[in-house]
Amino acid sequence: MLLKFIKKNPVLFAILLVTFIVYLSTLNNAILKNWDDFKQILDNDSVKNLSFKNIKVYFSSYVLQSYQPLASFSFAIEYFFFKKTAAPYHFTNVAIHLFNIFLVFRILTQLFKENKYLILFTTAIFALHPLQVETVAWLSSRSTLLCSLFMLLSIHHYLKYLEIDRNKYFAYSIIFFVAGLFSKSTGIIIPGLLILLDIFLLRKFSKKLILEKIPFFAFAIIFGVISLKSREVESGLVSTVIQQLGYNNFIDRVMVSCYSYLFYFGKFIAPFDLYHLYGYPLRITVESLPLIYRISPFLVIIILAGMSWMLFKLKKNRIRNLFFGLAFYSINIFLVLNIVAVLAYITAERYMYLAIIGLAICLWTIIELVIERKASWKSAIYGVVFLFLGFQIIKTHRQIGIWKDSKTLFLHITNYYKANNFSNNSAYRAWQTLATMYNEEQNIPKVIECYKWAVKFKPDEPVLHIYKGYALSNLRRYREAIKDFSFVIENKIVRREEEALKLAYTNRAHCKNYLFDQVKNVRLLKSALIDIDSALVIDANQPKLIDTKREIINKIEELNK
Repeated sequence: MLLKFIKKNPVLFAILLVTFIVYLSTLNNAILKNWDDFKQILDNDSVKNLSFKNIKVYFSSYVLQSYQPLASFSFAIEYFFFKKTAAPYHFTNVAIHLFNIFLVFRILTQLFKENKYLILFTTAIFALHPLQVETVAWLSSRSTLLCSLFMLLSIHHYLKYLEIDRNKYFAYSIIFFVAGLFSKSTGIIIPGLLILLDIFLLRKFSKKLILEKIPFFAFAIIFGVISLKSREVESGLVSTVIQQLGYNNFIDRVMVSCYSYLFYFGKFIAPFDLYHLYGYPLRITVESLPLIYRISPFLVIIILAGMSWMLFKLKKNRIRNLFFGLAFYSINIFLVLNIVAVLAYITAERYMYLAIIGLAICLWTIIELVIERKASWKSAIYGVVFLFLGFQIIKTHRQIGIWKDSKTLFLHITNYYKANNFSNNSAYRAWQTLATMYNEEQNIPKVIECYKWAVKFKPDEPVLHIYKGYALSNLRRYREAIKDFSFVIENKIVRREEEALKLAYTNRAHCKNYLFDQVKNVRLLKSALIDIDSALVIDANQPKLIDTKREIINKIEELNK
């Protein structure tokens, strides 16, 4: 059977084989700490205890503010057999990706039939583009992989239904669609994709065409509501962050959304500087957005106008292909454009997992148009295409290494930020996470270094100064620690949160107390008492702090004697 498949589809087999070899190195990767994997798997009691009772939990609860019961169920099965061994989890991700590649090939064959070069080019891009690494190499993206698997199966059976007109294929399409929704809520875009398929296949508008979509829209609405419920808490937190950054203006959010839409075009052609935290630009309350953000809406309008024009020219194959590619990309990316500001990051590579199919179709269609007009360039263009694909393979292999473990991942992003002096609202989080890892290793000097960089990128974040002060006091560098706690207290922090102030007063008092033991200056003790009283005004229920106050009072009394 395998030999028959290889003889019939040698290039597809080669793509699958190369993909498997390239992604084989993920089996050496760890389960990431400090980046969702632990919360999804190793710190998830329902996952660690596979039972009928917990299967019910998967389908009746959220994980990381997301409804993804089938992903949790798959992790539970793996944990039952393999516990904390990371390789089997990664192997499952790679296996799903390989099956998705096969499905993409089948769907493209159903749609484009004799255009084998478009089919193979698009399949190769989907399989091996560096933007796919985050989805495959990051275990927490299992939900995206599973959802994509069922979405592709749903589309495949819908196309079979259109081809053969047998209701069982229509039923299969609905079943796989629902399975996708149980994997991740982004599957709700399927009705839009099915309408796009109708347009691409030039189906005539009819009552039947409308009735076909009703069950899909019904399930999409139900799971859309479930998704909104799961995001309620996170959306509140994210909205607070976005308001603090100055994104209260709807026009600003539109500009950011348009930038996000265009961002992936650039990363698709030139996948450099890939990292997992693409935050909102800082300082918008003081400065206007950079030029690229301000011109983005006009560029998006031009693209949308072009797509509208293409709708009237759909009988021409290449125009229809170009329209399909752009529309397929747009529908897949629409939910993550942050128009309503429900996501903490403006872009993420995993959002491109299926959307990249649309851009690959567009690129190959443009290549065909160029070859048609400049036939003498054909050999050179094909040479460039092979070099482009070769570059993707090399870049993907290197990108997989970045996801080896949490420390490697966060060192990669922090080194990039340092080298480029690049700042966004997420930059400091990378340093903060890396500091947590060094703290677990008891490498306090590295912890301090991380917080120094974090403060550089986000000077008005009180938590950073407090944790930096903690680390300095652990090395008995009390004078420096006092400066950080004072920075939070003395009106130098915009966000004067009570909890932060309490911690700052409390820890500054401790540092002054410890510093007194070194320099024997009674003024430090008296100043420490003032800080303690300020902390107790904020929260009087602090028994240990009250004990410290008595200790300091006793010291002062002894000195007075």
